[in-house]
Amino acid sequence: MLFRTRSILQLTVLGFLAVAALLISALFISAQQLNTLTTSGQLTVNQSANAMRASRELIEHSSALERSARQFLVLRDPALLQVYDDRREALHGTLLQLLALGDDPDITRQASALRDIEFQAYRGLNAATSETDFEYPRLLEIAYELTRLTSAWVDANAAALRVQTADSQRALNIRTLWLVCTALLLAVLFVALITRPLRQLDTAIRNLGSGEYEERIKIGGPSDLQLLGSRLDWLRDRLQQLEHQRGEFLRHVSHELKTPLASIQESAALIADGIAGPINEEQRTLVAILSNNCQRLSGLIEGLLRHNADSFAIVDAPPETIKLTGLVNEVILNHQPATISASIKIRRQLDKIAISGDRERIRVIVDNMMSNAVKFSPKGGTITVTMSRDGDLVQLDIADEGPGVPEEELDKIFTAFFQGSAQPREYYHSTGLGLAIAREYAERTGGKLTVFNRGAAHGACFRLSLPRRWQREIKA
Repeated sequence: MLFRTRSILQLTVLGFLAVAALLISALFISAQQLNTLTTSGQLTVNQSANAMRASRELIEHSSALERSARQFLVLRDPALLQVYDDRREALHGTLLQLLALGDDPDITRQASALRDIEFQAYRGLNAATSETDFEYPRLLEIAYELTRLTSAWVDANAAALRVQTADSQRALNIRTLWLVCTALLLAVLFVALITRPLRQLDTAIRNLGSGEYEERIKIGGPSDLQLLGSRLDWLRDRLQQLEHQRGEFLRHVSHELKTPLASIQESAALIADGIAGPINEEQRTLVAILSNNCQRLSGLIEGLLRHNADSFAIVDAPPETIKLTGLVNEVILNHQPATISASIKIRRQLDKIAISGDRERIRVIVDNMMSNAVKFSPKGGTITVTMSRDGDLVQLDIADEGPGVPEEELDKIFTAFFQGSAQPREYYHSTGLGLAIAREYAERTGGKLTVFNRGAAHGACFRLSLPRRWQREIKA
């Protein structure tokens, strides 16, 4: 753009003023054209009315002059001659008015003929003794001819006015259409200029939210949005550095903690094998305790690294429509090998429900709930999976027939690294992070994950409540 605005507000105001100026121009031109047509119409009407009135007065004056002349010739009264002079003066005034209305050559010629004949009649009036060579009938004929010519002139002016009106209306329509189309094009242009950088901002924010830090952020448009784009690019660079530092930290922890643990575990194994000399039973017991704790510590380190990786791997994705029934069936199918080997039956009561949310997070929650039920279900037991609507919420229950959760541990079971007193059916290597991650994801999705004991039926029931429409909360 040759002219670069400083802010999106300035661009919006400029676009509004530009479009408004064109529309106001169209309105002003229309009003001016209408005023011109109105003035021209009024002038034509006035001229036509004056012309017709003057032509009628010519006939009246011509008839009156003839009557006055005849009376004077009979009576020879000087007073009648004065009346004649007054009417003669009125005739010439009306002729001047008629000639001033237009430049029609026929009217001008007949008016001149009328004036010349009247002069000849007036000169011979005093000397006349009879109606010999009496010019006044000729004067009246010319007056009637002037009336006919005036009427034709009025008709011609009216036709010309109609043509002028049609031409002006056509030109006005074309000009107005052009101005309106230009205004619409300007409106589209300014809308594009305003929305394009906003779409660029939306894309940049989405890329940052999904962890894409490689592509630089460059926002066009007004200066304030360009400045915001440069700040977002600084944030992208900063997040990229933090991501790199996090990766370096995870690799460092993995190497610095697991390497000495592996050495300790290898040394304990060598001592247990008697490489460093024979050991008694008490020493062997201590070495076994040392080896077991090294394995447990190694598992905790792996769980911690996996928890950190998972926390950064799944970010807030845009909500999508999820067929929750299909997702639950998919998770159950993934656990089918474990349920078949333990002869565990799956009882399903699933309504067909679709929700809006983060599919991957919900899958992780359901997978952890199902995994926990499989681990604590006895052989030949039954896992009941129930899903139904509860107003604006969707409720998913996964209940097992295991030992349940002690009352004092109900609030602690979702704590990271917590190992409950109830033991699974077989030994499972667990870090105590699965349910902690599941609850965290449930809360981020706008839902809630709880657990309660089934009472006389034995076993525990994990309940997931999710909103059907997820409105992600944006923190300032």
